[in-house]
Parts: sequence; C-alpha cells; structure tokens
Amino acid sequence: MTLEEIKAIVYYIQDLQALWKEGYNAKKVGDYTSNFICKDFRDYNTTNELWEVINELQFMREGEEWEKTKEEVETLIQEKLGIRICDPISILSYTTKLFIERLTYDFSTDSLVLSFIEQIKELITYQEYTLALENLLKSLLEKCIFIPRDTLAILDNIEDTQIQRLQQALWGV
Repeated sequence: MTLEEIKAIVYYIQDLQALWKEGYNAKKVGDYTSNFICKDFRDYNTTNELWEVINELQFMREGEEWEKTKEEVETLIQEKLGIRICDPISILSYTTKLFIERLTYDFSTDSLVLSFIEQIKELITYQEYTLALENLLKSLLEKCIFIPRDTLAILDNIEDTQIQRLQQALWGV
C-alpha cells in the first residue's frame, strides 16, 4: 500500500469518527462520503477496499435515497479496512500495524531491526501502541538506522508529541 493510499484511508476514517461523535446519521455519512469523492479523493490514489466502502456508503444510489444502519456501516468498515470506527484508538492501531508491516518488509534481511520489532510485539498485543512505537523509534534512532521516507511518513497522522519528535529526529538520520 502506498503512502497516498494510507493517507486516504486515515483521513476518511478520522472524519467519519468525528461525525460519529455527533451521533450516527446515515444522511451525514452519505453526504460526507460524496463530498470526499468530489473534494479530497482525487488527490489520493486509493485501495480497492476504500473504493468498496465509499461506493457502499454514498447517500444517493441511482437517484434514490437509502440508509445504512450504524451497525451495517461499522461492519462494512471493519470487514473491508480492518478499522473499528467507534474505537478511538483504531487509527493508531491501524497505523502501527501498517508501519510495522512496511518496516519488516523494508528491513527483511536486517536482523537488528527485526529484533527491535520482535521486542515490541507484546506491547502491540496488549494495545500499547504508543509505547510500542516510542520504544521502536528510540531503538532505531539510537542505532542511527535510516528509515525510507515513505515508511516513516506512515506515522504522520499520529498525534502524540513524543512520537512526532522521534519521527522528526529519524528524518535526519
């Protein structure tokens, strides 16, 4: 998955989560989805899974109004994207998973980086994503390991100041 695809999914879900806080409303979700296509979507490449979600959630379908229940929308997003829309930590979980997968791929022959990843897996199991990322980034920084920019940019949407500082420090390595 490219950085643009990841960003499209994250931005889309973050905005849906904001709508959820106001209380679920199928019309708002459909309208937002239609606006996302018209305004933001063309700036990103996207995954087939996100396309499927967007096609399912558009408010108007062939000129007729239709509504999805809250549970139907939650299930669709969980099945297609692996994100729990009602769980605030879900984006952090999703981002951490993608970052670990990409890092593992980038460094598949580097036993040191793979050992750092192995050390944080228990924290991920217990949903300590911020601590896991912090430990991993500190280890990479201490060893001055260069991370490809696209891989490091996966963490752009994480709103933790310590993670952001570590990420910025790694940009310069």
